Amino acid sequence: TGAVRLLCAQISGNLVCSGGKFEPKEGAAIIADGIAVKGSVNLNEGFKANGEVRLIGAQIGSSLVCSDGQFASKSEYALSADRAVIQGDLVLKSKFEATGTVALHSAHIGGNLSCAGGHFASKGEYALYAGSIVVKGNVFFKSRFEAIGNVSLIGALVGGDLSCIDTVNISGELGLEGAAIQGKLLLRNLPLPVRIDASAAQISELADDPSAWAEGSNFSGLVYKSLAR
Repeated sequence: TGAVRLLCAQISGNLVCSGGKFEPKEGAAIIADGIAVKGSVNLNEGFKANGEVRLIGAQIGSSLVCSDGQFASKSEYALSADRAVIQGDLVLKSKFEATGTVALHSAHIGGNLSCAGGHFASKGEYALYAGSIVVKGNVFFKSRFEAIGNVSLIGALVGGDLSCIDTVNISGELGLEGAAIQGKLLLRNLPLPVRIDASAAQISELADDPSAWAEGSNFSGLVYKSLAR
């Protein structure tokens, strides 16, 4: 019922909080800025935090797994992992719920960023802020992914595909200004069109439905190499 502080801790194996309940009376639930974990960090399987979880500048040797975790903040941010270096995947899927912004500014992910089935609800402007993020694998917004608020990948570098497909609901704007996507940008099978700012973005292959782009979307300076059928 108080904050758990792991500032700059060094862990030679895994950090496992699966099913744990962190409910401070005020302030952050977990403060682990600068932590170095050689294995994985597991905040999943019914994990619940009633306060911000901070992993700013964390070094994680494997994956950060938050599937089926509930992150509810009293402040603007639910999960903060700005400048984190995650060698494996970042998993925010399968009943993942965040009430407050998930902040991933300038994070480096060696695998995939998977938000399939995740629910992101903003208390401010952004549901997911991942400006200048580097993802060597794919980014998945699919399978009932929902964002109440803006989703920002401004200036992001994605080594694989960015998939925004299958019953995705983004109530705000999907910001891709200046992003570089080395695989496909997939915008298909959406129940409602999404307002997208893809100004100055560079995409290897664009695979979209005509109905995917909502009124007010910005294509200015968008460069793509090919169109998929």
